Amino acid sequence: MVKLMLIVFLLITCISCENSSSNSNNKVINESITNNKNLLDTTANQTDTTSTSKKLISKNKIKTDNFNISDKLIKKTIKKDFNKIDFLDGICFTNNTKSELLIIELGTDYFRNKIVLVYKNNLPDKLLKLIPLYSKKENTSIPSNTKEKKLFLDNFIPKNILNIDHFESAKKIKLGINKDYAIKTYGKPDIIEQENKYEILKWRFIGDIVEKINKTIPKTNKPLALNSFGYEVTMFFKNNKLIGMILINEMP
Repeated sequence: MVKLMLIVFLLITCISCENSSSNSNNKVINESITNNKNLLDTTANQTDTTSTSKKLISKNKIKTDNFNISDKLIKKTIKKDFNKIDFLDGICFTNNTKSELLIIELGTDYFRNKIVLVYKNNLPDKLLKLIPLYSKKENTSIPSNTKEKKLFLDNFIPKNILNIDHFESAKKIKLGINKDYAIKTYGKPDIIEQENKYEILKWRFIGDIVEKINKTIPKTNKPLALNSFGYEVTMFFKNNKLIGMILINEMP
């Protein structure tokens, strides 16, 4: 009888130990689940923060305008000699009637730093000042003055003639378009000036590259210039029709 009671006592003791061990293991598992959940929650919060940060970067971008003039064509036509007055780091094309000039000022690797589209004759002085013509004086080149530019263009016979009626940009801008189309394309001008019979509209766009490297740029509702350090557009109108345009795409 005593022997039987001893066996029962030992069985009860073993069962009690197993329950204690099971409760301890469950506690460790529950704590592990809780800690992992907290870790997952923290990671989720970090992801949300990153997502919010991305939303702060403006997605409103504008492409800089250009003309369908390939590097291959430029390489074929660019000349190495320099006259008394010339385009220096640029090249000039004309249409089949020789009434329009497309002047491209080049940077490194044929980067289009400045593009000028104008009629060949009867240009206002303010527009002439922006045309990249240079005079050779004492083995150096300096920007030509307005009088020199006017005389040069009046007698200029373009050699790079393209078989097209009119130059037209990627944004469908060409000489003769009305002012409303220009404003529809670029929005409200930053500057409007008047010079005699001419109206001058200017737009200035901060480049999205500048935004990426400088977070302190002024806030603006205007779109950023895509893949650019800065983009500037100047248009000259006479009787509401475009007679000249200058595009400047800033280099790094």
